[in-house]
Amino acid sequence: MFSTLVSLMLFAAAPEMRREESLGFVADEAFQAQGGVQYFYELAEPTPTPAIGSALARFRALDPFSTPDDPYFVVMSRLVYTVDRDSSFFTEARARDVGYLRRVAPEMGVRLEADGAFRVTRMPSNRFTLAWFEAPSGNEPSLQRFFEFFTGTPASIVVQTNTSFSRVMGWRTAERSLTFTAHFALSPGKTRVVVCTTSLLHHLPPFFLGGKGRVLRESVEGAASLIQQLRSYDGP
Repeated sequence: MFSTLVSLMLFAAAPEMRREESLGFVADEAFQAQGGVQYFYELAEPTPTPAIGSALARFRALDPFSTPDDPYFVVMSRLVYTVDRDSSFFTEARARDVGYLRRVAPEMGVRLEADGAFRVTRMPSNRFTLAWFEAPSGNEPSLQRFFEFFTGTPASIVVQTNTSFSRVMGWRTAERSLTFTAHFALSPGKTRVVVCTTSLLHHLPPFFLGGKGRVLRESVEGAASLIQQLRSYDGP
């Protein structure tokens, strides 16, 4: 897999996205300072016994529900980017604020459910829950594997679990998706964000609807939109 520069024209201020060939890529400080976003992406076919140390094995380890005989395609991504905000901006209250979520991800149509979970109304609709960790360490069992994706101690970590995905055109879509996001205080007013997402898919889009390429495109475009909205957020 070769390093690729993906230019997104969704918005005038869309961040520059650079695909890295290695899961263990290091932050390019010059590129980060220019507002660039580095990411690793891989889509794996259903594989009962992935190679030890492979991206698939490491991402599967993030998912406590994963089993060796999972019959799913696995979409894996790791993103690293920097925002001009203090790490104290990222709080549990803000992460659970529907108004904030609608500002930084307006296309998702997020709403709060009666049981405290959230509903994404964009197709395929789904539900998600959040777990917040303040000044976390790698001692929490649910975070131990995530700590292997970075060095240092984050100010906070939020874990988002998406389930109950709806069908599209009669096709089953995703089984579940987990996103781990860590916030690192670089200096006052500057935070480094590391995100790892693993998604389990029942089917890929058919070739006439874009196939594997569509999954990659939507993943990258979705990340670019969220980062842009976060950087431009001017609310409380």
